[in-house]
Amino acid sequence: MEALEASPNAVLQAPPGAGKTTVLPLALCFDKPDGYDVTQARRTIIVLEPRRLAAKAAAARMASMLGERVGETVGYHVRFDRVVGRDTRVEVVTEGVLVRRLRADAELRDVAAVIFDEFHERNLDADVALALCREVQQTIRPDLRLLVMSATLGQVGARVAKLLTDDASVEGGAGEVPIIVSEGKSYPVETIYCGAPGVGFGELERATTSAVLTAVRAASEGDVLCFLPGAAEINRVIRELRQELPANVDAVPLYGALTPDEQNLALAPSKPGRRRVVVSTPIAESSLTISGVTVVVDSGLCKSPKFDARKGMTRLETTRISKASADQRRGRAGRVAPGTCYRLWGEALNSKLAPDTTPEILQADLTPVALDLATWGVGDGASMAWLDPPPEGPLIAARRLLRALGAFEDDRDVPSAIGELMSELPVHPRLARMLLFGASRGAESARLACQLAAVVGDRDLISGRDAPLDIRTRLRALWGQDPLGGEGIADAPPPPTTDASGPTRVPIGTKLPKSGKKIKGAPRGKRASVNSAVSTATGGATGANFNVDERAVAEATKVSEQLLGHLRRLAKTHPDFCAPGVGEGDPAGVVWSFLCGASDSEAGVLLAMAYPDRVAARKSRGGAFQLSGGGAASVGADHKDDALLRTEDKTNETLVIVELAGDGAGNAGSRNDRIRLAAPISRACFEGPDGPLFEALAEERDDVFWTSASKAVFARKRLAVGELVLREVPFSVKDSDATIPAMLEGVREMGLAGAFGLSKNTVTWLKRCEFVHRSGVDPTFPDLSECALLASADEWLAPWLAGATSKADLSKIDVSSLLRNTMSYEHSQLVDSSCPTHVLLPSGTNCPVNYEGDIPVVAARLQELFGCDVTPTVGGVAVELHLLSPASRPVQITRDLASFWREAYVDVRKELAGRYPKHYWPLNPLEAEATNRAKPRKT
Repeated sequence: MEALEASPNAVLQAPPGAGKTTVLPLALCFDKPDGYDVTQARRTIIVLEPRRLAAKAAAARMASMLGERVGETVGYHVRFDRVVGRDTRVEVVTEGVLVRRLRADAELRDVAAVIFDEFHERNLDADVALALCREVQQTIRPDLRLLVMSATLGQVGARVAKLLTDDASVEGGAGEVPIIVSEGKSYPVETIYCGAPGVGFGELERATTSAVLTAVRAASEGDVLCFLPGAAEINRVIRELRQELPANVDAVPLYGALTPDEQNLALAPSKPGRRRVVVSTPIAESSLTISGVTVVVDSGLCKSPKFDARKGMTRLETTRISKASADQRRGRAGRVAPGTCYRLWGEALNSKLAPDTTPEILQADLTPVALDLATWGVGDGASMAWLDPPPEGPLIAARRLLRALGAFEDDRDVPSAIGELMSELPVHPRLARMLLFGASRGAESARLACQLAAVVGDRDLISGRDAPLDIRTRLRALWGQDPLGGEGIADAPPPPTTDASGPTRVPIGTKLPKSGKKIKGAPRGKRASVNSAVSTATGGATGANFNVDERAVAEATKVSEQLLGHLRRLAKTHPDFCAPGVGEGDPAGVVWSFLCGASDSEAGVLLAMAYPDRVAARKSRGGAFQLSGGGAASVGADHKDDALLRTEDKTNETLVIVELAGDGAGNAGSRNDRIRLAAPISRACFEGPDGPLFEALAEERDDVFWTSASKAVFARKRLAVGELVLREVPFSVKDSDATIPAMLEGVREMGLAGAFGLSKNTVTWLKRCEFVHRSGVDPTFPDLSECALLASADEWLAPWLAGATSKADLSKIDVSSLLRNTMSYEHSQLVDSSCPTHVLLPSGTNCPVNYEGDIPVVAARLQELFGCDVTPTVGGVAVELHLLSPASRPVQITRDLASFWREAYVDVRKELAGRYPKHYWPLNPLEAEATNRAKPRKT
């Protein structure tokens, strides 16, 4: 409290369980140090948590400490869920929520202080929120208080303190921002290195299960906390443990997608006489306190979001944790008593771990950040104070995507009206653009867009090795239908007629036929579940290696309705962007239209607005597709028979790819990019003028281009989306000048010699000109190297290409004269005087000069240079002499002829005199007569 009285900002490091998340905010609220008086002007203290589960748990804990319900003095606000009241003074929020609040209220008028909890995780939104809050504090809210907290900050703590320190306060003697460190109470922890598990499927789970069972048997009391990278690994280990653990030991999972009741099982203390094994994601590393833990089993792995700017993808990769995270996890075993930590790696690897977690801002998709900065009005954010600034490359890629989405005005990084609205929606800019497009198309499209955003935005609704590629299967699962469209689908009337402009409208509120036709084998009188429908339609569990995640379905349903609420509010505030009726009625119309086939392409239409760079057309009857953003992708061998690839269905010739998976090693668009999730779309949707995507994404153009194979110019009328050509027809070029750019491309591709078949004299003349230019004897002498000539061909060659359409037409052009005409008379004279084609040897022979290399070369038999100790020169440069034997084979290369006679000639004479005895080999070559014969005439 003393530190906070003395400084507007502070950094706090305290171990898990020390009370920094729950006790400190309440202390600030009620003890009211200077600047934290929340009763004045009814301001709140914002507490930032990196995860929704942690935010809700912290709010519940603080409310419980006050004997109140959440929403009174303490509330929370996470994505799609807010519980606060008029008397709320402490609000726990996730980091992205604060960023959106800053966009709406740059002054944070109702906020007294912002507390950044668990900052060591260096989440993207945390770094952005800190930079924005610091900007607010330094410009318009000097009274705003900032407190950065973590269980372990390491060297980052000093950097944060420096970032939060005002230069003026240091100069005035106030000092830097204080770093408060609380060691807390801890007990010794024994570390056992178990060695790394194998790399095959299931090896990690088997090694983890074995280590947990060993830990349970080795200790008679205390709970076990096990860290695994993700929910899939956790569930597999839980299944194994429940079969192997003693009867008095419970195995419980802990990760963000669980229901509150399931999460409480992991967070509540063990019942008397029972022990627990809590198998958790890194959320239990520091964000949540789990009581009674004396043993930690650490896989040493985590899921990290990594963005590949070349592929435009962000994927969660399983990576090694940092040393700081490993120590943090290990410390969990020593909070209540001496403990043990089992590490699933070798001791030698421990020293190779990265010291700290890599900040997400250095490896994440920066598209949301670029939009935040643009709407904030700071461009690329270069003027802001960052702990780690956004890297330039990914930021450029992000702005390029935002321009493609229509979020920016033309080529400027200024938000358009659409971009401003996109920033108000709590989803990725891609999905925000889709939502706005759906809202503009009508009520049904708006609801379908919300459902697609819910399906795409979080974890997949269908899991398993054979999960289908078609995103419409996820929509069917969301509606309680069989994902494959087999038995279990409602009896629908015949498909109504439709066109590419959009789905046939079914009146909102129309009653849908009873969902869930009786499934064979289902209990009488009961509706079959989605998974039983899948099992029946595919021949049972052995026929379909995938399952519908009912929990994910419930969450997606909730999210889609919340997104529809956002669109409903936008329809009221911005009616020009929304069609009438958006957000009204019930989802029956959407389901009916879709199941009747009227909206089969509507999902693709909406998704194309979110993924304009992922429109893909089949390249052949196989599974390879060309992408509008460049490159290609294909379907893996395990999905080669997927229904989405049925070649007899023409609607599957063009897709919108929602999810790609690559091996991380290839170039963008390599065949290693695998299609994981996509939607079919009719090409008619891009046809003008009635196609719904024609104006937004498609381009009709006349392309005149050079073809390497034919070495000729072709002309095509094309309909294209980005680099993807959907349709092309040939046409005749009537304007003779229209072929010139394509012909220039052909010349540059073939090179001057390949295009025109340059004569030997012309090639030699060009090489002589290059030598003069390199020598620098005349600074105004033009560069006639091939590279320079091809670059400037628009000037000297283009006028002569009018009407030319093939390589054969180039033979009619006297290119030698054209090249010589590019040079003035004075420069031509300079070439002839300083770069002769031949030099006169002492023997009287005119020997040609080769200008191919950087140094002119003269090749002559050794006898032709007798009596000469001066190396010939060209343009003031000594030539490179290739001294030849009588058989014209090189015996020595030199630019110092005198040195050759003095040092090397004796040995050369010994070797060659015996081989060529009829030729002249004087003892003193400098006194001998040069000859172009075997011997001088008088000898």
